[in-house]
Amino acid sequence: ARLQGGLGDTRVTPQPGERIVARRAIGDLALDLRRAANAGRPVTVEASVGIGTLRIGVPEGARVEVEARVGKGSLEPLLDSDFETLQGFEQRISRTYLPERRPRATGAPWIRVRADVGLGTITIGRDPSVLEDPS
Repeated sequence: ARLQGGLGDTRVTPQPGERIVARRAIGDLALDLRRAANAGRPVTVEASVGIGTLRIGVPEGARVEVEARVGKGSLEPLLDSDFETLQGFEQRISRTYLPERRPRATGAPWIRVRADVGLGTITIGRDPSVLEDPS
């Protein structure tokens, strides 16, 4: 799935095996990755928003590697029970989140997220409600 630039709010739901690059100049971008990951092979996601909100939903049992930056705003990694919301200028996170409950089958989904927001919020989580606009 490829989305480059533009204004306004949009939701992207890529299919398995697609390269995922999503960029928005101004607006809210929701990436639903719950069906995009193939078991055992990493899926790389590059997402950015200049001004606005980036919401990323990942599968329940996925391993998620996150490299994220917010220039001014907040960063909410809702991927484990001890998450901490970071707020202010130049907030960054580089961390791997494993599922709280290990999947029974081998080859659990594996997602690499590289996310950047200039002014706004990044929220990444396993719960589908992460994709909903809270306003």
